[in-house]
Amino acid sequence: MGRAAFSAVGLSLLGCAYLFSQSPSQGAAPATPTTWTIGIARFALASESDRPSLLQETFARLVASDLVSLPARAIPAATARESVGRLAAQAKIGAGADLAAKLDARADSFLQPSLDSAARAAAEDAAQAQVEIAEQKLSSLEAGTGLPQPAPGELRAKLWDGFAKGLLLDPPSGTLAQAAKAAGADLLVTGEIAPDDAGYALVTVRGYDAALDREVFLWKCHCAVDDPGPEAADIAKKLEDWTAGRDFARVELSISPAEAELWVDGERLEGTVPVFYAYSPTTLRFDLAEAGYAKKHVDLEVAPGDRKTLEITLDPVVAGQASISSDPPGAKLSLDSVPIGAAPAEVELDGSRRILTASAKGFEGQSLVLPPSGDQDVAIKLLPSDGLGPGGRIGKAKDDFYRSLGWFALTIPVTSLLAGIYGDYSDAYDRSGSSVLYVSRNSSLIAAWAAGAACATTFVFMIPKLIKYLDSAH
Repeated sequence: MGRAAFSAVGLSLLGCAYLFSQSPSQGAAPATPTTWTIGIARFALASESDRPSLLQETFARLVASDLVSLPARAIPAATARESVGRLAAQAKIGAGADLAAKLDARADSFLQPSLDSAARAAAEDAAQAQVEIAEQKLSSLEAGTGLPQPAPGELRAKLWDGFAKGLLLDPPSGTLAQAAKAAGADLLVTGEIAPDDAGYALVTVRGYDAALDREVFLWKCHCAVDDPGPEAADIAKKLEDWTAGRDFARVELSISPAEAELWVDGERLEGTVPVFYAYSPTTLRFDLAEAGYAKKHVDLEVAPGDRKTLEITLDPVVAGQASISSDPPGAKLSLDSVPIGAAPAEVELDGSRRILTASAKGFEGQSLVLPPSGDQDVAIKLLPSDGLGPGGRIGKAKDDFYRSLGWFALTIPVTSLLAGIYGDYSDAYDRSGSSVLYVSRNSSLIAAWAAGAACATTFVFMIPKLIKYLDSAH
């Protein structure tokens, strides 16, 4: 076989491999997936003549909002066989393309005129070894060994990560395979909107399965442009059913308090919208716990086809009682911003720290943290309102302090200057004994004593203002 023939074989097989753009390299089986992702794209207009509609954005978002929780994806047997068959064909084509390339390389080594006979023989032997390896790979694939294995029958299903950030996929501008690969979506949901003049629209929803490289469903519905919610919820339910691939029971939970920890049959259930799926008749045990509340468990019987809502509310644990009194009497009380009446009052403690607020007309409001447990007497004394409020009192106390600090700072250099003048006159008088310097020395001494007294006085007055400022800031 000549070099041209080898090249023709190689180009033919490589061309086939190009048609399967996702083919594994050299027949290698892809990694076994553990998750299965749905990507929902912003809907497009069915016709270029259609007027833009808000449904292009809102319908897809409504569908996505109803799919925050998804059942596990069960791969139907027929789908698994088709997917594995497609991967096997891709693997064989990849191995064939590799063999063609190795044959072409062997032909190149045979036709190299620049090599001597010994070097040509060594190059031919190396090329022949590569050809034999490629032939073995292709033979093993044709014999059924080394082929990709079916994916597990159940995968964790989730929405494309961008939906958690409020994003939608853009409508595909190229092939669906390219769009699904770019988004990392196993199922790419696209749609078209065809609005009419009567306030309604025909909505077409399509699903592209990346593993099968084909469209797997097409659903249509009519919805009101102003109220697409019911139809979007119906499409979301169809997607949920299609994802599950089997009958299931769906239990949506409403729990209070919302931050409580939830277990189902001993397994912690995560998620902002607790939804649990069961795939066979069973009795589910739901356990709810939160600090400060009594634990609770509920048993619920379910069977495939059930769609139930379960509400579980925890009761606060009574860990003591606080007796609230106020001065003046009758102050209005609020607990965690919820009004509970007027003082005196009794408040049950549940082990958590709660904020009690008291207020009365003509008085400043006051808040404090109640103790978490035990029997307590809590007395609240309200201060008469001065019209300033906490912020105003802090500002006034700060101004008073800095004003007194300024006066104190001003007296320090004056005192130092007068003390220096007194020292100069005293030295001059000691040397001369002049009566004039004697009078000047005494006068400067009196002035220095007066400045020192002023400095001490401003310091004494400054200290209470500093204390008041610090107290008001707490």
